[in-house]
Amino acid sequence: MAHTVVTGGGTGIGRAIAHAFAERGDSLTLVGRREEKLAEVAAELPGTAVDCVPADLTTPEGVGAVAGSLTDGTVDVLVNNAGGLIDDEYDPKGAEGVRRMIDLNLTSAVLLTEALWENLARPGGRVVNLSSLAAQRGNGLYGAAKAGVIGWSTGVARKGGPEGITANTIAPGYIMDTEFFEGGRAPHHDRLIEETLLKKAGEPAHIAATAVFLASEGAGLITGQTIAVNGGSYIHY
Repeated sequence: MAHTVVTGGGTGIGRAIAHAFAERGDSLTLVGRREEKLAEVAAELPGTAVDCVPADLTTPEGVGAVAGSLTDGTVDVLVNNAGGLIDDEYDPKGAEGVRRMIDLNLTSAVLLTEALWENLARPGGRVVNLSSLAAQRGNGLYGAAKAGVIGWSTGVARKGGPEGITANTIAPGYIMDTEFFEGGRAPHHDRLIEETLLKKAGEPAHIAATAVFLASEGAGLITGQTIAVNGGSYIHY
């Protein structure tokens, strides 16, 4: 049985990813800052072995908690999905806000991947990182942090290649049930969705299916790539 670690596993895209890997028969380690949300997802997967690890991955203590939870030591798939926007307590134009945005969306993935690197299966280990359409459209500090994920992920692929470890990035577009649509759809949401070639927003399941594919045997020759799952919106500027 393969073992998959999913960060940000309690809501939205992370929740869908957890369901998708459970459906393929994996055991799971779900990581997130809100223990109650992780427990809700675990309860939705009664036939799956699920370990919930509440942790803030921007801290060494949080990363250490995840590493210490791996009882058998093996990680077949690591999905670095944790991220998001900074809380209102941070000034987005101040130094603390800048650091917090980068920590949430890039540093967390870097720290956890390094901590679990020796646990990744060799050969066949898979690292799947979540970026964003914002990285490709240059959307402010959030976009910069997510662009950093893409650049860093390429380096992970280079490092892991000789040992049979792949690393790829998914760049979602406008996805329902995420922070982007918090509070429901607004006129600017409709305008952005209209720019896509498919004229619709995606669902978390679209991202989850892509993650499962990148973790599959059939994707064994795909590494160092960024897969845009955005309905074609990236061609509009």
